[in-house]
Amino acid sequence: MTSQFHIEVRPTYIFTEMSGTFQLDKFKDLLKESLSACAEHDKSKLLIDIRTLEGEVAIFERYELATYFANLSQSDPKTMEVQVAVVGYTPIVDPNRFGEKVAVNRGVNAKVTTDITEAYNWLQVDPVDKPDNNDQK
Repeated sequence: MTSQFHIEVRPTYIFTEMSGTFQLDKFKDLLKESLSACAEHDKSKLLIDIRTLEGEVAIFERYELATYFANLSQSDPKTMEVQVAVVGYTPIVDPNRFGEKVAVNRGVNAKVTTDITEAYNWLQVDPVDKPDNNDQK
């Protein structure tokens, strides 16, 4: 099964959800489209929900995704300050949070967790926010 994602514009943040089987290029697309949505809708908070994503992520792929996201977010003044929370389960999420450490070391305000409530609390957003006017990508 391939991976797919959708993006919702919510009142105080961008919500992105990915499912299927992990694919590096698709995950890069998710990151790029999510940051574009943040810039387009003037949102500084991003929640990426990958709890239903399956497969494995190699250490070099974690590094590549973290540096890709950092470079992408730092390349546009509208996305430089985006706060991002990623919520998922192992083995997609590394228990040692290697990708988070790489991204944070490159200036990204990021949190990776296995607890959706922790992600919402860290972002300080309301989990019951509904999409703005059914605005979805």
